[in-house]
Amino acid sequence: HFTSINSYGIYATGSLYGVYTPNAIRSEAAGLFNRSSIDTYGVDAITGNANGAAVYGHSSVAAGVYGNGSRGVVAAGQSGNYDFYAQGAGVNYGSFTGAHDAFINFNETYILGDIVSMDETLFKGTLSNTSGRVTVTNSINNKAVFGVVAAIGMDKNDVVASVSQVDYQTIIADMDKVAINSLGEGQINVCEIGGDIDNGDYITSSIVPGKGMKQADDLQHNYTVAKATELVVWANEADGTDGVYLSVGSDGISYKTKMIACTYHSG
Repeated sequence: HFTSINSYGIYATGSLYGVYTPNAIRSEAAGLFNRSSIDTYGVDAITGNANGAAVYGHSSVAAGVYGNGSRGVVAAGQSGNYDFYAQGAGVNYGSFTGAHDAFINFNETYILGDIVSMDETLFKGTLSNTSGRVTVTNSINNKAVFGVVAAIGMDKNDVVASVSQVDYQTIIADMDKVAINSLGEGQINVCEIGGDIDNGDYITSSIVPGKGMKQADDLQHNYTVAKATELVVWANEADGTDGVYLSVGSDGISYKTKMIACTYHSG
């Protein structure tokens, strides 16, 4: 059912299922499809059972739960249990990349794939939810590396803060909200300062703002931000080709830079 006003497309209540839609005709079709054209939820499910699940998805061939929207699937648990929990015979969670919410000052210059470090913690909400201000790295082996910028200009109202809404808005008034990749796989901007990068080399911060470089050793340190999963031979990389460009370091010298595949290792 589709509704375009501030009401329910489907409202159902029951002792077992509010809505039960077995799909035995086409395995790839939706058991329940619901759409909302206003700034709200396609499906809003609540359970009164402290040990129950508000939404339970099971599929033998496709996604148990599929969300298509600006935020995909949002899970907010209230019982002190997991907000999101996956189990089954298959791969429980994939493709896996974990990102943190963070804030960054308006006057910072950065692009997607740049490395940032944690400058200060701003909000401590729950045991599993904190948020802070990050800054673009510009030194070698920055031990406060937090991850790589993955999204810019996110909704600043979508944060559970430990202060009043008025104080929260005052604190973040001169900041943008960003998402920072810190775990899983993805990409990162690197430069030539540390030399050629081999598949499996660790990446740390450099004197080029936001850009990584090959780490000097093969040990994971508090300044390790990522591990390369592709090879870069800088002599074979020309400015303006294959995503290569020049970036200026704090020493005033321009260095070849590009985005490469990696796994993230900073938290």
